[in-house]
Amino acid sequence: MSTKRVRPETPEKQGILALDTVSAKSDRLICFREVHTLIGSACKTGHTARSLAARGLIRAVRINERVVRYSEHSVLALVSGKVAA
Repeated sequence: MSTKRVRPETPEKQGILALDTVSAKSDRLICFREVHTLIGSACKTGHTARSLAARGLIRAVRINERVVRYSEHSVLALVSGKVAA
């Protein structure tokens, strides 16, 4: 008795286009060091990123009680001027 393994079809094979948007790719979680790199700050602590998040200018995501990451999309929106500082 032989069983044949069947792979599930990919969305492209089913005729469905894979959803591949720029915003979905670029909205990853970054640490405060990357936030400082993107905004051009020379600060070495997380205080600037934390205060930007407290003011609602960037989106903060709590991983646990000590670790906070920030949305890259919200930081890029701040840098491009879409969010008033």
